[in-house]
Formats: sequence, structure tokens, C-alpha cells
Amino acid sequence: MKKRRTETEQIIEKINDIIIPFQNHKNKKEILKAIQEDLIQQYKIPENILQKAGINIEELQNIKNQNINKLLNPQQQIDYEIRKTVLNTWYGNDTKIQTEKNEKKHIKTIIHSSNKIKIDTYNHYIETSTLKTTLKGEIIESNENIIITATPTIINEIQNNITNNITHKDNIPTYEITWKYNSGRELKTTGTIKEIANTLNEIGGVGQYTNKNHLQNVIGLIIDEAIKNNEITTITSPPEKGFYINPDTNEFINVDYTPEKPTKHNIHIALNTLNQLIEYFDRTIIAEIVRWGLKSPYYYMIKQNGGEGQFLYIEGEPNTGKSKILGAIPLYIWDIEPSTYTYGGATRSMAQLSEVMSRTTFPQIIDDFASINTISTNSLIKSAAIGLQSRSKYDNNNNFKEYPALSPIIFTSNNQLNRDIEDAAHLRRFRQLHLHKKDIPTQEKQEKFNKTFHVMNKKENKLKNLRYLGHAFYYYMKENLTCIQYDPKDEAIIKFIYTLREKTHYNLPVEWLEETTEKETLQDMEETMKENLLNKLAEILHTGNNTYIRYDDKGLHDEDAHITTLEDQIDARIRTREIPWLYLTKNDDYIITPEIRKDLKELNMTLPKIAELLNWKYTAHRIRGKLRKGVRIEKQEFIKTIFNSYIDE
Repeated sequence: MKKRRTETEQIIEKINDIIIPFQNHKNKKEILKAIQEDLIQQYKIPENILQKAGINIEELQNIKNQNINKLLNPQQQIDYEIRKTVLNTWYGNDTKIQTEKNEKKHIKTIIHSSNKIKIDTYNHYIETSTLKTTLKGEIIESNENIIITATPTIINEIQNNITNNITHKDNIPTYEITWKYNSGRELKTTGTIKEIANTLNEIGGVGQYTNKNHLQNVIGLIIDEAIKNNEITTITSPPEKGFYINPDTNEFINVDYTPEKPTKHNIHIALNTLNQLIEYFDRTIIAEIVRWGLKSPYYYMIKQNGGEGQFLYIEGEPNTGKSKILGAIPLYIWDIEPSTYTYGGATRSMAQLSEVMSRTTFPQIIDDFASINTISTNSLIKSAAIGLQSRSKYDNNNNFKEYPALSPIIFTSNNQLNRDIEDAAHLRRFRQLHLHKKDIPTQEKQEKFNKTFHVMNKKENKLKNLRYLGHAFYYYMKENLTCIQYDPKDEAIIKFIYTLREKTHYNLPVEWLEETTEKETLQDMEETMKENLLNKLAEILHTGNNTYIRYDDKGLHDEDAHITTLEDQIDARIRTREIPWLYLTKNDDYIITPEIRKDLKELNMTLPKIAELLNWKYTAHRIRGKLRKGVRIEKQEFIKTIFNSYIDE
């Protein structure tokens, strides 16, 4: 009977199968040592067995790792990989029974719903399977797949060391996970669960048929399990870009802002740029924006010391430069490319708004924020203006998460800020600036502005000169940190501007930078809302023609008959449902229905508010057989109220 070979003899035989083909190679010595080191790193074969196979461990420790593929030609590389695969199959599978006891100690199992996750920290792989219950009540596993060819050894949740908040991206916490491969190699990944999954995909270590969403779910469940078992630690990371006060030392901290020491010439350029701007825009509006802009990145510091922050709200007519010019001025002051910190109407939810606020202490622009006039936004704005967090919530694991309110937001919109919200303090959270039709530049003025400032050209954009203003204010604030702590009238900012002019010895006009917009009284607000409402209604109803087509009672027009009164034209358009929100009663009254809200969307106007502003009646009426609430008004009064206002303008 043939004697059974020992495990050692079998391993030596497999190793020799790999080494022998290269015995006569011209680089024999280098190749053999590179192969031997490769085998040690990949298979972790015990040293005593390697020594019996003729591999000198001590000698290899002094040899730098060589890339075997550089020493072999393509055919030899293929031969080497095939022979190595044979060793892998034999050594990895045939010895499974012998190592099973050790493996069981290193296997963790996570059961979630009908899914089972097996984490093998001995062979370093993660496998998933589906659990099913048979008719007999037995649980069986199916669809076993290796998802990740590595296992996590360290899981850290990243926390900000100034705000003491967990770092978030799109309201998702970020982690630092160290993975270990079977070869002994380690990989450190940082980011959200999605970003970590993408890194594993790109670098390697993901099963061949692994679905990306499934991979993210598996990583998420592993993190959840680590949190439950207190196996996750919190590490600190630098805060986001901006200015802070260290709560422990009370020292000023600047993160990622690198200003130049301003020269007299640079300051003169910045002040001159401001004086050129007011040739094209209302100088009071510019003055308010510049003063708010200088103070804006320090609002978080002000709140750290017990003060309050403030948001900027620029509202009014389209084509007045609200977003791209006026709203961008604070960003130019702080040397920020506006496109990187400008968000459009896609930023709609409270979660998205909180996430934007948590990115930096520098100002950012949100254009046309759809939910600005909701009660939930009111609550969030209030929290962000007076506190260090904008919102907080419990995650799926019942962990309490807070979102830092770092950035003062610049809101730009065609819509008015709602004066109807019960909390009057809501309006105080904003510095409100209103642009009128007179602020829309003529084509000639627009062309002249473009030639002067070259805003669309990133290299020649003259508004970038405003960065010297931010540089100078930064150095001024380093020695006067408390000067804006309580400064509702911007007196400290104005003092700085005059100091700046004195240092340059240029007699540039800066007095206009003291100007402020008149604060509207409640009566003024009501009048503005009424004016905007009447103008909008007139714009909708007025066709711009002096001749109107006459319609008969069935809605058919008579080509030979024409009318010249606006009243008859409106009646005809009501019959054909061209004005879906206006109903004509048998008593010749008009009823405005809730459908009008679609046409008055930008004014954010409700029917009760329309009735209140215009002193009309808001009651229930039967319209086309259904009882509905609406605003009722006598026809002649309706036309007179709307179109007299329109003509007067």
C-alpha cells in the first residue's frame, strides 16, 4: 500500500511545481526569491514548511519586494499564474477541515430580515445569503455570494472637533473604515457609506457579481452592528472651511482661508470697484449687501459668543441681477467663486437646507428656495439664526444627530417673503432687500455693465477685485474680534471702511456705504402687497389689445362682430374657461376661486389674504352646482379696482 504523503510533502511538491520551470532562467536568483516572497505574502504558509521547501526566510527579509511580472515574459507570467492557482485551490480548499476549528472562532454573523451576512475574519471575506423557511419549518440558506474579499478591522465615526457634531454629507454621517485582505494588505477608506462602497469597487475587493446597492446595504448593516455592540469609536476631524472660536481656549481659528496682506493699491482697486458698481445698481442696496457680506462669515463666531446670526433675502423682479451679481457680492468679497456655493431650486427640503448650512461658515446662495414661506422653514431659520444647530433628529439606530448652522444663507427669489407668518420674529432673521421694476437695467446699460466688469469671463471678472476688501477686513478683525459681536447698525463695519480709506490716502467716496434701506412698517408691507397683487391681476387680465373678439353664449365667436370693452372681453374669456379662477354669477358679480393661486404663485397669496387686502368678501358660494369658498365682488368694482391701479402706474 502506497504511503500517504504528509501535508508538508504535498505543499513542498506544489511549491516545486511553481519554481522548477524557472530554474534555467537567466535571472534565476532574482525570480526565485521574488516568487518565494510572493508565496509568503499571499498564502501565509507556515515558516517551518517553507524552510523544508528550501525557502530561506531570513534571507528574504533583506530583499526588497520585486514585481515578478517585470522579470517574466507574457507566456511565463501566464504559466506562473496557472501554477499558483493550482496551489491556491489545493492549499485554500483541501486544508479547510484542518483549519475549521480556528475559522469558527473568527466568524461573525448578522441576521437582517431574510438576509444573512457572514464575516470571516480568518480568511478575510464577507459573504451574504438568503434565508428561507421550508414547509416543514426548516431554515435553509441559498444564493451564497462573496460580497467583499476583505473584512473591517477598525470602524470610526468622524466628528468635528470644534462644533462637536458628527460630520455629514447630504445628511449622511461619514466614517473611516480600515479593511484587511487575505494577503495581509490593509486599506483605509473614508466617506459616506456610498463613497466607501465606491472606493472598494474602484480599488478592488468586491465580489464579481456584487450589486452596488447591495454592497452599500451590507456595509451599512455592518456599521449598525458595530454601533449596537459599542465597537465603533468617534474620531475628530478639522471643521469645515470658515472662522470659529475654539470653545476650550477661546482662540480664533481660521480653516482654509488664505488671504493676502492687502496693499494700499489693492484696497484702492476694491473701493473703486464698489464705486463703479453703484453706476449700475441702487447704491443703498449695494451698501446693505457689502456691510452684511463683510460680517457674514463671522456670524457663527457671533453665535458661539451668545449673539445672533442673520440671513440675507433679496426679492423682486426678474432680470435685476439678484443671484448672479447682487447675491454674489459677499462671495466675491471672500474670494469664493459663486458657482461653487450657489444652489438652485432643487434645494427644497429642510434636510437639504440644513446640509447646505453645515458646509462652511462663509455665505452661500440659494436661488428660488421653494419652501421659504412654510412654517417648518420658519422654525429652522429661527434655530439657525440664534443657535449653533439648524436641526436635530434621531437616526435609524436611535442615535441623536445634530446639524451645525454654520453658513448664513443668501436667499434670492422673485417671490416675497411671507409677511403672514404669525411669528413676527421670523422677519427679523433676515436682512430684506427689495428690487422693483425700475431696477431692471435697459439693454444699453446691461451691455455697458458687461463691457466694464466682464462677469462671464472668470479670468477678467472685475468683481473679483472685491476680494481685497475681504482680505483687509480679515486682518482688521484679528485685532478687533469683538467689535461686531453686537452691531445691529453696522457701526463697526462703517468704521472699518473709513479706516481703510484713510490708510490708502485716496479720497474715494465711501459715505454712501452708510446708507440703509428704510425699514417697512406693517402698513407699508400691506400697501406693497396690495400693489403687487393688483398689478399681477391686471397683467393676467389685460390682453394689450383695444379690439376684442365677441363670443356668443355658446362660446363661439362671430367673425363679423367685435367689441371694444374690457368687461365684455373678460366675460367672454370666463365662458370659454380661459380664466379658470373667475366665475360670473347670474347677478353679474365675479367670484374668484382657489384656482387663482396657480397664477399668483410668486406672490404666495391666499384667497383670505386677497379679500383682506382689497376689502372684498370671502364666503361660501355655489359654483356650477358645488358649494365652494371664494372672493365675491361686484363686476364694475372689480374692473375699476384692478384697472384704475394698472392705469395709474
